[in-house]
Amino acid sequence: MKQTLHAVTLVVPDYDSAIAFYTQTLNFTLTQDIDLKLFEQSLNRQGSPEV
Repeated sequence: MKQTLHAVTLVVPDYDSAIAFYTQTLNFTLTQDIDLKLFEQSLNRQGSPEV
């Protein structure tokens, strides 16, 4: 049976180096790269409650 991992969140000291390691060394696929501060600001402008 094939098993897959769908979502992972990591906190790292150097974001660009971490992306390079996971995508180039471990051959992971980066499917989304969201700036959470911009995402939160976008939600707040739309009248959503503060996070």
